[in-house]
Amino acid sequence: MKQFITFLAIAALAVACDKSTIESEKSVGAATQKVAGIVGTWKLVAYWQDAGNGTGSWVTPTFTETITFGAEGSFTSSSSFPLYGRGYTSYAAKETQIAFYPNTSGNAMDDTYQYSLQNSLLTFYPRCRETCTRMYQLVA
Repeated sequence: MKQFITFLAIAALAVACDKSTIESEKSVGAATQKVAGIVGTWKLVAYWQDAGNGTGSWVTPTFTETITFGAEGSFTSSSSFPLYGRGYTSYAAKETQIAFYPNTSGNAMDDTYQYSLQNSLLTFYPRCRETCTRMYQLVA
């Protein structure tokens, strides 16, 4: 009987510790209205330029850059988007993370990025050097 109770305790712990990932949910806007708010076309209004010493400032671009998140999970971007070369064509989103597909790196964590959405501004935080943090405004 003692072994059976120990087994049940371990089984309950294993189920309780199961993590939920974006990849397993594969849905767009499923969690909240905030997530659904990323659907649309966004135009770059500023990017972060680091001076190389840990300080920096937001810079207004002299070029046009857009990204589009479709309600059904499609994704497109202009060629100036820092991750354009990875060939992403779809996405799944949670409140603070976007996972892009196809997984070009072979590792889902390498294709998952942080973002924040406040009013009509989307701030996107790719993991790359200096000028990759982007701020977009919803245009359509």
